[in-house]
Amino acid sequence: MTTEPSRNANAPALLIFAREPVAGQVKSRLAATIGAEAAANAYRELIDATLAYAVAARTQGIVASVEMWCTPDPDSTFFRELAARNGITLRCQREGDLGERMSGALTDALAKVSAALLIGTDCPALGVAGLRAAATLLCSHDAVLGPAEDGGFVLIGARVPVPFNGVRWSSLHTLHDTRAAFARSGVRWSELPVSWDVDEPADVARWKALHAG
Repeated sequence: MTTEPSRNANAPALLIFAREPVAGQVKSRLAATIGAEAAANAYRELIDATLAYAVAARTQGIVASVEMWCTPDPDSTFFRELAARNGITLRCQREGDLGERMSGALTDALAKVSAALLIGTDCPALGVAGLRAAATLLCSHDAVLGPAEDGGFVLIGARVPVPFNGVRWSSLHTLHDTRAAFARSGVRWSELPVSWDVDEPADVARWKALHAG
């Protein structure tokens, strides 16, 4: 029997950034240690784990919808099969750096809904609880950030357009620069507790331990 999603008029849309898990094209830091094929397999499992908690959050009414923003091709067999299994919408990421791509996705969402959350596929620790906390904070703030241990962030949410000018992506400065960009623009934001993403073999072990628990 299919469980009907709970209805919540204030629930944000959930946007998930994902890359097709082709060996040699994903998780380069992980691949350097465990090999390209094993890294691609791990990334495929992370996509499944992310979708599992995303769909659960939709069912519980924490998020109103789930969109997967894909690269390079949302019409690939891999992404179309994911969409069919999980009842999600597929979109194509824009060109540009990460900030430009996120800005494009958030702007698109906010033209249709009042709030949106955006995540990647490599933070299994976030889970339904993390999405719930982010959605709650977003009710009373312009934006929300989910800080990561490596100096980046695992989640961003917005109710208004947010700036990314001056952000040094994929560095120890990413979160700091994003906070500074928000402050300069008068964006009122709140933050989740610090979390972690899967980039190194030790992170895979941490993830497996979390899953086993």
